[in-house]
Amino acid sequence: MSITKRKTGGWQSQVNIGQEIDPKTGKTRYLRDSATFDTKAEAVAWAKDRKRRAEEDARNFVQPSKEPLKDYLPRWLERKEREGLRPSTIESYETAIRLYIIPALGTIALRDLPPAAVRRMVDGILATGHARTAANARNVLRIALGAAVKDGTLSTNVCDRVPAPKYEPQKRGAFSEEEFALLMSEVAGTRIKNLVPFAAYTGLRPGELVALCWQDVDLDKGTLSVRKSKTKAGLRTVTLPRPALDALQAQRDMQFADRKAALASGTPWRNPEGYVFATARGGPLDRKNVARDFRKFRRRAGLADNLPLYSLRHTNVSLNVAAGVPLELISKRIGHTKFSFTLDQYGHLLPEADRDATDALDRYLARRKDAKPHE
Repeated sequence: MSITKRKTGGWQSQVNIGQEIDPKTGKTRYLRDSATFDTKAEAVAWAKDRKRRAEEDARNFVQPSKEPLKDYLPRWLERKEREGLRPSTIESYETAIRLYIIPALGTIALRDLPPAAVRRMVDGILATGHARTAANARNVLRIALGAAVKDGTLSTNVCDRVPAPKYEPQKRGAFSEEEFALLMSEVAGTRIKNLVPFAAYTGLRPGELVALCWQDVDLDKGTLSVRKSKTKAGLRTVTLPRPALDALQAQRDMQFADRKAALASGTPWRNPEGYVFATARGGPLDRKNVARDFRKFRRRAGLADNLPLYSLRHTNVSLNVAAGVPLELISKRIGHTKFSFTLDQYGHLLPEADRDATDALDRYLARRKDAKPHE
C-alpha cells in the first residue's frame, strides 16, 4: 500500500491486490489497484478498505477449473450487493441468473465455458420469443465474467464473442384520459386509492413513492422534496399541482382513520418514520406488493399489460408535454440525470404537442384578424 502526493494536486493511493501467472511468459505478475483523491485521509481510507476487500477475495478464491458457474455467480452477486449495487438491479441480476444462466450453464466451470454454450443459451431464450430477456441474460453473464477477468480469474470474456440479440425497445406506455378514469374507478376504496393519482400527478418513481415521508411535504407551500432516490439528480424539490395536493390531504385523512380504528380495536399503529403511504398499521409499504396490487386492479379495469405501475410516471410526462411544459423542465421535475435521456425516451410526444401549439397560435391569430377594425 502506498500513498503519494501528486504534482498536479491531490493524492494517489495504490494497493497490491494479488498476483497471477502471465500466460505468455510464465512469470508471476503482481496486480494493483489505484485511485486518486482530494485529501490524504480519503486516500488512506480507500487503501485500507481496498486491501481488506482484496484479502477477503483471496480467502474466498476458488480455482476456476474447480468452480462451476452455479457457485461463482451467486458469490459474485453477493459481492455486488456488498458494494452497494441498487436493490432493483440486484433483483434483476438474480432473476436472470436463477431462471436462465444457471439452468443452461451452471455445471460448466468458469475457464471451460465456450462461446458456443453461451450462444446456445441465448438462442434457446430467443426461441421463446423473448429477445429482450435473452439480451439481458447475456449482459448479466458478460458483466459477471468481466469481473472474473478483472480479478485475474479469467483471461478472456467469452461473451464478447457472442453478439447481443437485437430487439425493439418496449414503448413506454402512458394512460389515456379514459384509461386513467377506469383505473381510478377500480382503485376507489382500496389502500392505493390516493397513491395512484399522486403518482400520476407528480411523476415520482415507485421507490420514491414508498419512501416519501410527511416531513418531505410542505402543504402550506405546496411543495415536495424527494430525499431518497436512486440518483443524485433524483434528489429534488418540486411544486405540486392541485390534484396531487388533494391526494395528499385524502391520504392524511385515511391515516387518521387508520389510527382511530387501530386505537378502537387495541391494535398497535406505529409510523415513527412518518411514511405518507403506509399499511393500515402504519408500517412501510413494500414496492413489490404495491406493484402486485396495481396489476390486479389494472386487470380488473380491463387495461393492457403494458401499463405497469411505472406507467403512472410516463403519464405524468405525457400530461406535462400536453400542457406545454418544456421538456427540459419536465426532465428536472422527474429527476432525470441527463436531459438527453428524457429526450430519447419521451421525444416522440413532442410532435403532437407541437401541433397543438400551432393550432392554438392559429386560433389566436384568427381572433386578432376578426377583431381588427375595418378600414
